[in-house]
Amino acid sequence: MKELSSFHPDLSSFLPGQWVVEGSNLGLFVCDDKIASIQQHRDGELHEFALIVQDFRIKYGEPATTIVTFPVGPTWISNIDARFTSPSGEGVTVQLSSTAGKFGIHLNFFNANMSCSTETKP
Repeated sequence: MKELSSFHPDLSSFLPGQWVVEGSNLGLFVCDDKIASIQQHRDGELHEFALIVQDFRIKYGEPATTIVTFPVGPTWISNIDARFTSPSGEGVTVQLSSTAGKFGIHLNFFNANMSCSTETKP
């Protein structure tokens, strides 16, 4: 991992605690001075998404699944989320996203037992 100086500060005032690791496809969510989750973006379509979900099913069991589609102006966004959580609270959400026909896969690794105060300080 890169030194702290290579992190971009908050992405926006609407996403407090959100950080991006420069030169990578990784993001961090920091709350109460701890890393609460790690996000990763990958290029890929349905086949890659299915392989990732299959691997996590072996580790965690069946996921909770959410499917949404909605317009943002003339652009349609569709997401399929598969959320896995272990009894210890370790988890991952895998999302297949399509925005105007362009696909991407997003992973969010988290600890479900971690709670953040309402005010986040990066």
